[in-house]
Amino acid sequence: MSDRRRMTDLRILDQKSAEDALKELANLHAEAKALEAEYEEAVHTLKAAFEEESAGIERAYAHYESKLDSFILANQNLFKKPRSVKTLFGEFGLRLGTKVSIGDADQALADCKAQGLSQCIKVQESLIKSEVKKVLASDSGVQIAGTTVLKGDVSFHKIDKTFADKAIAQIRATRAEKPEPKNAP
Repeated sequence: MSDRRRMTDLRILDQKSAEDALKELANLHAEAKALEAEYEEAVHTLKAAFEEESAGIERAYAHYESKLDSFILANQNLFKKPRSVKTLFGEFGLRLGTKVSIGDADQALADCKAQGLSQCIKVQESLIKSEVKKVLASDSGVQIAGTTVLKGDVSFHKIDKTFADKAIAQIRATRAEKPEPKNAP
């Protein structure tokens, strides 16, 4: 429905043309939301089909993996030297491995902190912009280096939700009636 032919050299010179522009924004918003819903539905359908089809493959993979692991562990004497067998399909055998199991993450974290093992702890810090804005906009006089407060009039527009919902439903109904293009979901 929306394409480049719909766009014109729009100059908003009066309230009527501003209202027309908002109407166009609302229609484009509805069209985009309807298209998004359509593709999300298609993705959901494809994902469900994939999960159904791949479940059998995953079960077979786990079965063969378990059988191969059992054989290797039951026949460790076959893997003394060399430690593995190479084939056209890959390699199997034994190797020295270390596995860590964390039973109580809170206790382990506390112990790492107590021992100064900061390399074992992941900390992700970032600013919360809305909170920075509150602090800077307040009358507290607090300043934060590296930030700038910009105040002034800013334009805005808001699409009416009822209008958008009706338009989305209408667009989806219209699209459902049309024959599906070859590249569509």
